[in-house]
Amino acid sequence: MATVHLRIGDLVWGKLGRYPPWPGKVVSPPKDLKKPRGKKCHFVKFFGTEDHAWIKVEQLKPYHPHKEEMIKINKGKRFQQAVDAVEEFLKKKEKQGGKEQVR
Repeated sequence: MATVHLRIGDLVWGKLGRYPPWPGKVVSPPKDLKKPRGKKCHFVKFFGTEDHAWIKVEQLKPYHPHKEEMIKINKGKRFQQAVDAVEEFLKKKEKQGGKEQVR
């Protein structure tokens, strides 16, 4: 898989442990939270759950190019609510005239 360069504000699919890939947003971590040692990772806040975690770069995919693929493999109600939350977030950004990074 090609390396994707992510920035704060990018919408992503994040895979954490045994959980399925979940929609999230790369955000700035709290100042008192140290970045884990070792592999490169980003701090992600997940939609629908409000959970957040450091996710390794290899476990992140850009949101839009992989949306249809992820929707096909996960049919759960909570997952659909999370996807709906992303779409609502994008609609609000559009109405505000903001251009959210959605690679």
